[in-house]
Amino acid sequence: MRKPNWLAVGLAIGLEVAAATGGWAQSSTLKLPKRALCTTDSKVLAVDARTLRVWVNGQPRFFCAVGCRDKFASFPEKYVKETVYCTVQPNFKGFVQRTRRAEVNNGLYYLCCEPCVGWMREKPWLYLKEAQDPVTGNWFKPGEENPRSTHERQVYLFENGESKATFDREPGKFTVLFKR
Repeated sequence: MRKPNWLAVGLAIGLEVAAATGGWAQSSTLKLPKRALCTTDSKVLAVDARTLRVWVNGQPRFFCAVGCRDKFASFPEKYVKETVYCTVQPNFKGFVQRTRRAEVNNGLYYLCCEPCVGWMREKPWLYLKEAQDPVTGNWFKPGEENPRSTHERQVYLFENGESKATFDREPGKFTVLFKR
């Protein structure tokens, strides 16, 4: 019988507590942990600004390699086990289901009902305090005036028109496509 990796167990518990308490909200002021577990294969990894991540309801999911991130993107609902709260109506629990999911700027948002999914796709700036430009990586406060694109049913907001033009020329270069 294999002995448990207590460091990995401790990190997993810490990540669950931080996620449940909103310890790492999606933001430009995000305080990254020094170590985390890869979401798909549970390897311990050192975290820095370049570590691959996907946001799920404002919380980061870390990955050790592009293959792990793509595995997650092919079926994210398999890996989201904790309770999430609706981004549109935060007093309600979100449902971890494809039909209750909106994708904005390569992040996933699980919502409580189908109207919330529509509202999040139509006007994400009303529900997000900050967004990360998929081209430049800069954080900005999204508003109705920000340029916007849709690619493969996923919504993208941009800091400026130049960033949107770069994205529109080659969207596959800047997207994480989540399987529908």
